Amino acid sequence: MDIPTFNFNGVESYDDLSLIVNDIRFPFVGSITEKTQDVPGMIGNLFFGNKISSAPIEIDITIEAKSERDRFLKLKKAAGVLAQTSIEEGLMIFSHLNDFAFYGHFTSLPAPSRINQTDNLANATLLFTCSDPRVYGAEVTQTINSPDEDDGVNDIVANAGTTDTYPVFTATVLKPMTFLQIISPDAYNQVGQPVDVEGSTVQEYELLIDDDMSSLNGWGQSDYVTDGYARGTIETDGSRFYPTSFGDALAPERWQGPAIKKALSQEVQDFEMNAVVRAENVGYETGMLEVYLLDAQNNQVGRIHMADSWTAYAKNEGRVELGMGDAARFPYITNPPGNRTDWNNFYGMLKLQRRGSRWWFYFARIDGDRRTQISEKHYIPPNGLYMDKVAQVQIAFRKWPNTNHSRMGVYALKFWKLNDVGAQQVPYIADVGDVLTFDHKNASIAINGDQSFIQYKDFGASYFPIGPGQTQIAVNPPDVAKVDVNLRSAWL
Repeated sequence: MDIPTFNFNGVESYDDLSLIVNDIRFPFVGSITEKTQDVPGMIGNLFFGNKISSAPIEIDITIEAKSERDRFLKLKKAAGVLAQTSIEEGLMIFSHLNDFAFYGHFTSLPAPSRINQTDNLANATLLFTCSDPRVYGAEVTQTINSPDEDDGVNDIVANAGTTDTYPVFTATVLKPMTFLQIISPDAYNQVGQPVDVEGSTVQEYELLIDDDMSSLNGWGQSDYVTDGYARGTIETDGSRFYPTSFGDALAPERWQGPAIKKALSQEVQDFEMNAVVRAENVGYETGMLEVYLLDAQNNQVGRIHMADSWTAYAKNEGRVELGMGDAARFPYITNPPGNRTDWNNFYGMLKLQRRGSRWWFYFARIDGDRRTQISEKHYIPPNGLYMDKVAQVQIAFRKWPNTNHSRMGVYALKFWKLNDVGAQQVPYIADVGDVLTFDHKNASIAINGDQSFIQYKDFGASYFPIGPGQTQIAVNPPDVAKVDVNLRSAWL
């Protein structure tokens, strides 16, 4: 019989930590308590089922070491892996059950006891606790809806386990749509609304710029930047715009570098601008990556940037400035959210939106198709300020003179005009190529990774589970999207 091992967050118990697993004790199920209610005058009480809490798993181990010092160092190495400060549960895989996944954290790493005084082996019992007491099977993905019959559609979803599991649905949009419904026999999830016979559709988000930065066509040189000098050149490598020169240092010293701009097809009052950018600053000195919104006279309506202003200290900082000259103000300077302490080596999205007098400032790191770190603010300026129409979009890369510039690039830029939606109108909420994610496990809905899309969730919709056995899932309307489901079977 092979000796079992465990793998926690990709680290092997024996190969990486020198921990020999002697025994693993699993509970029947997570900790159970009864839910009851006392009734006056009644003998006994009313039983309302069990509450199932976290599941503890005991792991007996031996630490293999050559000396007392070696054992001490291996203890500290193991502690650095097994003790967590992050709020996310770790993934545990046991070698003899490698088709099952356990999610949890260690709640006891006790002092090991030496087996005898003639060697340096020591025993301990580790306690691994699954806050979610369910055990999950292999991840399965299948297509449940597609207008193309060749996609291998199977709308029967199987959960081979013994308890509910929560799926993730991914819809790739094939035509403009006002709503999408995913329906189980007992519940549904939905974004948007259908159009009734008296209503009509409207393009609320009218796309004016959709640039993948593969060409400089349509972009012209700009001689304007705020509080500095526009000098140097910008090129493209087919996937991004990036600076190739910043010009000779000018006096007095100010931020300087190249800037290019593109005109919109019309002046716009309500809008949204999204830019995917990289500002890699660690190991460099200064750098400022900016996106400007300009009026027809090249006056700054607003700008958003990510910048490192320090030469001997790596610190990216995001800012938004509205207006220009004496009326300009910075209503938002970002503080990174969550456990991240900085915006260093930023790859993500910068967003500016104005609807009526309300501005929305948004910064988000991007990891794959997820936005993992978001900082945002809604702002209404006083006295009707900062309401000028936008006629141009500008990109600038700058550095402080005589410093080594950070690595900067713009990878995509989109600009929408926001149209009004009348009382009898239903807006299109997604277009061809958009990807909608219905994450029932984390109770979120996103479009292209943007979780603010949850605003379109229908009031009666829910993040329904998939129960044990087979469940048929329907999609309505069936011709607007290819829909895949991703899930793991679950056992208590």
